[in-house]
Amino acid sequence: MDIREKVLEKLDDKGLEQYLQENGVDLEVISESQREIASVPGDKEIYYDKTGKERENVLVSTSNIKGINRCKDFTWFDLLNYGAAGAPRSVRENDNFNINSLSFRFVLGWLEEKSLEEVKEMYKDTEQIEFKCFKNGDEKEYYLRGEGNHRVVVAKNIGVPEIIARSVITYEYNPQKYTLYLSYEKQKERLKELVKELDLSWAKGSKGKDIIRFRFDRWHGILSVFSYRDDVLRHDFSKIDVMKEEVNSMIDRLEAIKRKARMHYFIYKMFPGKARDLLKKFILPDIEDEGLSHVIPLLEVDRKRAYERDIKT
Repeated sequence: MDIREKVLEKLDDKGLEQYLQENGVDLEVISESQREIASVPGDKEIYYDKTGKERENVLVSTSNIKGINRCKDFTWFDLLNYGAAGAPRSVRENDNFNINSLSFRFVLGWLEEKSLEEVKEMYKDTEQIEFKCFKNGDEKEYYLRGEGNHRVVVAKNIGVPEIIARSVITYEYNPQKYTLYLSYEKQKERLKELVKELDLSWAKGSKGKDIIRFRFDRWHGILSVFSYRDDVLRHDFSKIDVMKEEVNSMIDRLEAIKRKARMHYFIYKMFPGKARDLLKKFILPDIEDEGLSHVIPLLEVDRKRAYERDIKT
């Protein structure tokens, strides 16, 4: 019987937790893998600075490994359990779950041929495992880059203390960058709230840049295209000043449209329907800010009156 088939047969019979215990894995190690959730570095590369050259042949503490590639928001235990024993369809179709079951069973097969301690020692001589290390004071977080998903997940579940890394790239926390980036993100969230409030839409353009669109009945178009994609900050953080200025300028612009629209709304709600329809015909299709401040309240009045009619009937 193929070693992977043997592993699957035992997992089907016993379940992963019992299988690991019978192979000598301590219950506390299993409990920890059931609690800890695998994550991704997210935006850390934006506000951490790459330092020095890659270090080679580094022993990495497994407890400091926080994530692998293309998988997040699952516990380390679930990644192994779903990966080796089989996952429900909802998990298999999850974009945050991208692993190969045969590879997991192959790595677990080491426990069929060697003792737990021998397998742990193998991790001091494994190949082609590389990490990014994000350092903030004395704290270090390691995230896998390249190959090694299945070996790292198994290591987190069986209590391997250290993994040899062929290379490690280190990034140092930059508090000034973080403060600027956090301010930019907060302003961008405020802008998105305004976009939603005014029935505009936030989308990606053909080149991946953020755009703000409007679509009201027969009127549609692009209100704004931002100069840079957000991921440019990973390579050139100096663009943050231009990006912040664009967001703040757009906030001011939408706030002005909102103020004018509110004023027009109180006027238009006194108009009879035919008068409002006539007014719409005089608004040009190439809407600028002033046009938006007319169209938004016109449609809002129509929606409100339609709703009131529905309530009465």
